[in-house]
Amino acid sequence: MLQVAIGKGITLPVDVERLPQDVLDHVVYIGLRNVLMDSHASATAESGKDARGMAEKKLASMYAGEVRAAGERTTDKVAQDMAAQAKLAIDTALASRGIKKSKVPNYKELVANYVKAHESELREKAEARVAAARESADDVSLEDLGL
Repeated sequence: MLQVAIGKGITLPVDVERLPQDVLDHVVYIGLRNVLMDSHASATAESGKDARGMAEKKLASMYAGEVRAAGERTTDKVAQDMAAQAKLAIDTALASRGIKKSKVPNYKELVANYVKAHESELREKAEARVAAARESADDVSLEDLGL
């Protein structure tokens, strides 16, 4: 049974073995097409990136067994702040060593590992910052902002 997150907090259990072969072939085709299309989405004439090369590199990584789990966005402000703190720490460390973030292939993994390694301190800071932001929200006049 495969648990498929389809958004809006909905996850459906899918018994892949019950899918007819032609349906399964279509699902695989669409999935591969989407993953490979996403891999070269940043390639434009202005960027100078090679779209075909990027797609071929992604396919090669898939053949090698590398897969990136679909990211799930969270509305949890504490978790978002924790990730932002981790990114800032990693970005600062990379910059101080002259390393461009775009040159780090496993950046998201580094962020996740940093959050795990420093979870208690990040959570403490994040909870305090989110609580302060919620208190400040009472002082915000939406009318003054034009809303």
